Parts: sequence; structure tokens; C-alpha cells
Amino acid sequence: MCSSDLRKQAEAAKAGRGGPGTPKSRGGNKKNAEPLRDKYGKIVEIKALEVSENRWKPSKPTDDEEKVYKQIKGLLNKLTLEKFDKLYQELLEIGISTASLLRGFVVILYDKAVLEPNFIGMYAQMCQRLAKDLPELSDDDGVLPFTEVLVGKCRSEFELMGKEPERENLEGLSAEDRDHKLKKLRQRTLGNVEFIGELFKKQMVGLEELEGLVNKLLDTSPDDHDNIQPLVKLLESVGKPLEASSKDKMDGYFGRIQELAGQAGLSSRYKRSEERRVGKECRSRW
Repeated sequence: MCSSDLRKQAEAAKAGRGGPGTPKSRGGNKKNAEPLRDKYGKIVEIKALEVSENRWKPSKPTDDEEKVYKQIKGLLNKLTLEKFDKLYQELLEIGISTASLLRGFVVILYDKAVLEPNFIGMYAQMCQRLAKDLPELSDDDGVLPFTEVLVGKCRSEFELMGKEPERENLEGLSAEDRDHKLKKLRQRTLGNVEFIGELFKKQMVGLEELEGLVNKLLDTSPDDHDNIQPLVKLLESVGKPLEASSKDKMDGYFGRIQELAGQAGLSSRYKRSEERRVGKECRSRW
């Protein structure tokens, strides 16, 4: 085989792989075929992130980048509502000045947000300000606005739901360790959908995309508790603005949840909690 043929094959293989940050749609997987879009309707495609044991991480950070990440983590660990303005300014002064640093920063910020549910609203507020204050960075893949990188991270995690690498080899763990790992995964999943809801309320995720995520969660079986609970959490977060946009659609969402709650595959605990929380309590709070 000549060198030109080898070169063509290599280029074709590279084109077929796609960016791992946001999984590409496949023709046979209609459930996840709708791409994530930002508030302007632009398709989000995040590249140059690789899967590792702790999921998405910047690819091979340099020593200088590691120092910046350490500073970022230190500031976020001290973040409270009272210290928000002061620490936010210090965060900007750290100097997130390259596309690689931006990706790594988004991973750190995302992990903090989804694992600290009491502060998700505060992190969403920070993201709204960062979208305006951070410089628009670029690399060989093109311009990478902060909002697109962040929303792409949320989408990547949403698509991984139920298929996380951490679910592998659970059989070899003790019951206690397995329950602990599954609990952490559920917490991360719930944090992700709640974070998406908060970003929607900040107009960083569009209505059409949010409705797409809701519909994917609704397209589930009564045995799939790992999808039903995030669905309830998401509707708790965005129910009021969604209902203001289309009451008929919200009625349809509630109807589907009521249907799931009445099916035999759903445990009695979920029948009681999900139907009560969504069907009555959530709307009364709106």
C-alpha cells in the first residue's frame, strides 16, 4: 500500500472517531440523536477531553496548568455567598488564558457544582458571570466560548447516565462499597440535571434543548429508577418556567410520570414519593 493510501486511511479514521467531549450521534441511536445547543441554537461540540477513571479531565496538563488548577480548587473550596464577590474577582485574576486551561477549569467547576447541591444556584450564578467576563479563547478546534464548553460538559455527563465507567466491576465489591459507589453516582446524576436546570434559568441552556432532555428522561421504563428520579429533580428545578412556556406540555410530562408511577415495575416507595412530589407538592411550590 502506498504512503498516500495510508495517509488517506489515517485521515478517515481520525474523522470517524469524533470528539470525545460530546458524544456524536449515531444513526441507530435515535434516543440520543438530538445535539445539545446553546441559547443561540448553535450545536455544542467539545473536543480534546479524554475519559479516565474520574471521567472527564484535561488531556495531559502541564506543570504550570496544574499550579493554576490547584489555585482554582483552593478558591472554590472557600467559596460561600458571603465571600462570593471577593473570591470571584480572585478567580478571574488567576488567569484562565488558554483553551486547555478553560477545559480543565470547567471540569473542576462542574464537579464542585454537582456534588454540592446546596450551592448549585451559586455556581450557576458564577457561570453566568464567567460567560461575560472570561476572554473568548481558541485553539486548533476553533473558538471555545465558556458557555459552550460548560454546556458540552453537562451534555457529556447526561449521555453517560447509567453507563458511567464507575459502574464497571461493581460485582466484585462488598455490598457496603457497592451501595456507597452507586449512591455517589446517583448524587452526581441528580446534581447534573439540577445544574442544567439552573443554567436554563440563567438562559445558558435553551428551552428546546431542555425539553429534549426532559423527553429523554420520560422515555424510560418503570424499572429504570435511575432515570425517574433525575426527571423529578429536573422538573422540580424548572417546572415553573416550563409551565409558563407551555402548560399543555407540562400536563403531558405530569401525565407520563403518573403513568410510570402506576406501572407494576415501579416500587411502592417510588410510586408514593414520585407521584406525590411531582404531582402535588412541586406545583404548589411554584
